[in-house]
Amino acid sequence: MNAWRRLIESRMAERGLSPAELARRSGLSRQTVYSILANEDEHIKDLPGRKTIDALAAPAALDLPADHLLLAAGEAYGIPIGTTVAVQDLSSASEVELARELLSRAVTRNSQPATGGPAPLQLADIDSSSVLALVKLRRSLLADAQAQRGKLPGLALTLQYLAEVVESAIDSAANGER
Repeated sequence: MNAWRRLIESRMAERGLSPAELARRSGLSRQTVYSILANEDEHIKDLPGRKTIDALAAPAALDLPADHLLLAAGEAYGIPIGTTVAVQDLSSASEVELARELLSRAVTRNSQPATGGPAPLQLADIDSSSVLALVKLRRSLLADAQAQRGKLPGLALTLQYLAEVVESAIDSAANGER
């Protein structure tokens, strides 16, 4: 069973929701909910769209942060996001490692209790070569998002989100935030 289905089923169980009730509360069709829950594969073939994620995340439905659903969907799609990356100089990290780390940090940041807003994304020991690596990654993510927009809109949204996370990291570094 994939991570996307596992998260949805566990949250349904916690909230005492049947598939039909989840469909009603989320506004999704029963067919959409049942197809998610019937998928026995380890991976999903398509990333869910933003509307699906937002509908499932709604307080009336699963009452989860949309980023948690996005992470589970990304993992089920085959995006390797569960591994922590530890590098001192970010220019030596691969684009996949950078994207995974930035998405993980963004989700952690967004899931922290709001005390006057979310904490800024922080990248320790960032230097000029690391900033250049981030700029290159952002450019690559935006190009990939544009290329996938028509074929895989869910992947395009994820790539767009990662590009925004990278942009936030670049802005933080430019402002001298640690």
